Amino acid sequence: MDTLQHNPDHDVIARYTGQPLQLPAELRREIEAHWHGAPVQLYALADLDHAHRLTAEWVALGAGHVAVAQHAGEQWELRSVERARIEAVREAPGLSANTLTLLGRPGDPPLAVLRYSHRQRRAFENLKFVLEEALAGRTVAAVDADQEYAASVARPIRDAQALVAGRQVAVIRRLLGYLRPYRRQLVLGMAAATVITLVSLVPSCTSTSSGSASRSSRASGPAA
Repeated sequence: MDTLQHNPDHDVIARYTGQPLQLPAELRREIEAHWHGAPVQLYALADLDHAHRLTAEWVALGAGHVAVAQHAGEQWELRSVERARIEAVREAPGLSANTLTLLGRPGDPPLAVLRYSHRQRRAFENLKFVLEEALAGRTVAAVDADQEYAASVARPIRDAQALVAGRQVAVIRRLLGYLRPYRRQLVLGMAAATVITLVSLVPSCTSTSSGSASRSSRASGPAA
């Protein structure tokens, strides 16, 4: 479902990642038509290829299928895997890239190999969690796919910003702690600087007033 209301997470994604804000509407319609009307429950963006170059391959999760789609000219190249064929899910984290592999029967080729950067890590963790819960015979409550995707991509950025802000506050507090033994000297120094500044302004004000008085006296003198 397209989100009509403004989502603050979209601002974060657009400003800091440059990645799509959500699954393209036309692709969602195509996927759901391929699934005979079954809705997209969750999705993520596999943004790296096998050589770790940037790409855009959408991964959508439905009740009975997992779809993988990418642009092929003017159209979408779509392949869909039945979830009943998935027997294991493997995640391989890395320093700059992660890989999620969907496995079928032992000895068979992987059903899907999905590579993604850390920006998409939480979105793929959501997919992995739902698939693993299903393999264990458990179900997960439905969520809004668009909001969940946006929150998953934006949350690490917000966490990093909060961490930086916290460190800055900690540095300021540490500096103030270093100055605490010299608090009396610091207060006296600031007071002295204030007094010196005020005193330096007095002659300037006095000379300005004297000059104005002299000009006024000359202007009011007797005419010849």
